[in-house]
Amino acid sequence: MKLPVQLRESIAQDQERTESSKAQMSELESSIQKVDAEVHNKEMMLKDLRKLQDQVSRKTAERSTLFKEQQRQYAALPEENEGFSFAI
Repeated sequence: MKLPVQLRESIAQDQERTESSKAQMSELESSIQKVDAEVHNKEMMLKDLRKLQDQVSRKTAERSTLFKEQQRQYAALPEENEGFSFAI
């Protein structure tokens, strides 16, 4: 059975559209994978930055504590030295 010319042309056009759509989907999938990889990299960078920020916060608190202790010890020096007499 022979198909009418219009039907054959319609089938050929549908096949072309199908192939075109498949190619577009393949390109989009590739683009999506690239974007997913970029998002993953950014998430890892953000995680690393948060770790660094936490380390900075801890070190800042540690320095502050040490500075306060140093000030307390320095303030206590005159009291400790009151009991000593220095001979010149």
